Amino acid sequence: MRPCNHAPLVAGDLRAASTEAAIDAAWHGPAMEQWRALVPAVCTTCAAYATCHGGCRAQALLSGQAQDPLLRRPTHVPVSPGPALTLYRELRPIGRYVQRRERDRETLIYKSQVAVVPDALSGRWPRLDGSLALHEIQAQYGEHALAWVGQCYRQGMVTWL
Repeated sequence: MRPCNHAPLVAGDLRAASTEAAIDAAWHGPAMEQWRALVPAVCTTCAAYATCHGGCRAQALLSGQAQDPLLRRPTHVPVSPGPALTLYRELRPIGRYVQRRERDRETLIYKSQVAVVPDALSGRWPRLDGSLALHEIQAQYGEHALAWVGQCYRQGMVTWL
């Protein structure tokens, strides 16, 4: 198993041991940790991160560099929230994402979408499991959290109960 078909890095042989434990060991092993560490920390706050994912890690390995040699600097493109949403205040959002915390950043991941939780909401992000209505999220977490739920909805990361 390799993290990318262009990468020289081998994380394990799933044909030899295709059990769930072997897959888990390969996924959390040193080769995959090395692979994940090739994303520069500055990339996780970049507006283009959801698209480029920190550049080509295989190229970084092949060139012997710490990051993709084509990566120069982060792109600071303001994320447009789009037109204002008018939603029924009793809607109960349900997250369709996986929430991860890496390098002091919380990220939401759904399919190929990656969204970095704003610093103002980091550690205070409500569980979107249908237990809170939009008006309750606004009351407990503020207008900024409500706007962020709307932005996640636009990206397909949130559905409604």
